[in-house]
This record gives sequence, structure tokens and C-alpha cells, in this order.
Amino acid sequence: MPTNANRTGRTDRIALTEDELREITGYAADCAGRVLHLFEQSLPADRRPREAVEAARAFADGG
Repeated sequence: MPTNANRTGRTDRIALTEDELREITGYAADCAGRVLHLFEQSLPADRRPREAVEAARAFADGG
């Protein structure tokens, strides 16, 4: 049985259009952006989280 199978033996998959994926990614970027400052207070030199949020936002905005 696949590791992502539920108790019925079916796998849980959701087909998304690119527009839906962009919308979900935008929501995730908004959520992460709200708490990004907490990470940056501890590790101000580490730009990876900010760059990831910016890349997600760019994708969500159509890039």
C-alpha cells in the first residue's frame, strides 16, 4: 500500500489548474510573509526564507 494511501486504500490526490496552484501559492506566501520577521530576527544574514517567499509571490503573481 502506498505510504500516502488512506484507510480505503485510495491515494489522496487533488488535481489543480495552474491558476489554482498560483492562488494557493499566493496564500502560502502571504502566511509565511507575516512571520518572516521572526526568522530574520534570529538569523538576519540568512536570506533563503525571504528569497523563497519572494519567489513564491512572483509565481503567484504570474511570473
